[in-house]
Amino acid sequence: MIALVVRFYPKEGQKQEFKNALFDLVDTMSKESTFVNAIVHEDLAEPDVLVIYEIWRETRESFLENQYLKGYRVPFEALVNEALHGRQIEWLIPEKELGSELTIA
Repeated sequence: MIALVVRFYPKEGQKQEFKNALFDLVDTMSKESTFVNAIVHEDLAEPDVLVIYEIWRETRESFLENQYLKGYRVPFEALVNEALHGRQIEWLIPEKELGSELTIA
């Protein structure tokens, strides 16, 4: 089980287009058999920044091998290069969960 926190830094005037593409990506990837959950956030301290929190029944290695190179991600990755100043990815391993059972295998 892994969790990812990805921060996206859209260029000026690109946030809404990027957000729409991100929502489409989340909708598509939610159909993957190892997908558990994703939540897209807007950063209150930096309103132009979008953050997604994802949980997968994968390891980092299997995610990179099985999910990251899926064909439906190609147009999204092209938009990442065009519409963003950058992104920051954090890889996490859930240790303890309270209030839900999303990470219980």
